[in-house]
Amino acid sequence: MTDVTIPPGDLPGTLDPIELALEAEAAQPSPDTPAALVLRRHASLLQRQIASETVGLGLKALAGAAALAVAGLLGMLVWDASTERGLVVEPFSVPPEFAERGYTGQVVASQVLDRLSEMQDATGSSRAPSTYANNWNGDIKVQIPETGVSVGELRRLLVQWLGHQTAISGELYRAPDGRLALAARTGAAAAKTHQGTDAELDALVKAAAEDVYAVTQPYRYAAWLMNKGDPDSMRRSKALLQQLAQTGDHEDRVWAYAALNLILQNEGDYPGAVRAASAAIALEPDFNLAWANRAGAQLQVGHDEAALADARVALETARKHGERFMRPAALAYVLPNWEGVVADLTGDCDTSVRAYAEAMRQPGQEGYRAALVSAQAACHDLAGARAARAEAPAPTPQA
Repeated sequence: MTDVTIPPGDLPGTLDPIELALEAEAAQPSPDTPAALVLRRHASLLQRQIASETVGLGLKALAGAAALAVAGLLGMLVWDASTERGLVVEPFSVPPEFAERGYTGQVVASQVLDRLSEMQDATGSSRAPSTYANNWNGDIKVQIPETGVSVGELRRLLVQWLGHQTAISGELYRAPDGRLALAARTGAAAAKTHQGTDAELDALVKAAAEDVYAVTQPYRYAAWLMNKGDPDSMRRSKALLQQLAQTGDHEDRVWAYAALNLILQNEGDYPGAVRAASAAIALEPDFNLAWANRAGAQLQVGHDEAALADARVALETARKHGERFMRPAALAYVLPNWEGVVADLTGDCDTSVRAYAEAMRQPGQEGYRAALVSAQAACHDLAGARAARAEAPAPTPQA
């Protein structure tokens, strides 16, 4: 075998084909050489690789953005579901004869919801919504069944899992005697059934809605009965408040005693009213309304010094802690009212006139006009008192 000797100067400096092509192109620059062809093809390959990597990076960025958007949406849905405290009325079960006439389960649920909304709107109370353990805060709606997978269905499932939503269901059916029976159920609690004729269906719906209101909003239901003002409603309200004062949660007990104070004053039982307000104060010393109610009862029995002491505490606690217990709209007239009461009891008639005038200026507080007129008379401002009386709106004619 013959050995071949290659001179050192003829050895290539590298084995990389691209570098070899670059050296050849440098030695013989021509567009038609094999080296030039290699370089052009390599440049084309590099361009395609760069384009592919650019698209890949774009797709990864889009995928990342989509993942972040989905995660954000899920986070919002979870947060929203965990804070849900509204009321949802599910479609009722109804007989086929009613469904065929268009009186479906969703229609019954809507009628119950309408009645609940009317009762809530008619419940006048100065109590702050945040003090209710179960507060709808006006969020009541009919549940519309959905099929398949959707954002709405996902939210409903999350609310059932994480939220504090109150669900109402029920059924309308024919009793064995042919009369209609309607029952509304709150969660898993047993339903109370009401029966009547077909012509009494509206009354059955109202009765079922009252059941729901009484179970889910016991204090508001008692306040609603109190606002009705008739003897039977007042008796029922008093019984409910007495029960709530013993068995309710802390906030409901405090407010139940405060409301009992008003009922007992209306009945002329002022010692009992003082005891009820004192029970509220023992439970919650910062509750301004309890001090105010006790001051009112003390005034009725001539205990002016005790009333003044309570009125001063009522004003102080209202200024310091009022927002914790009362709606801002209520505090807007409660504060000047009790400033006026304290001024009345200390002989500061100018302050009492100014304070009662401020209370009366608040929406719906025309009732403070009598206190204003009395304070003006005490200040010997008879012209002002006559003018204030003359400005009183005419009473609404009663049917």
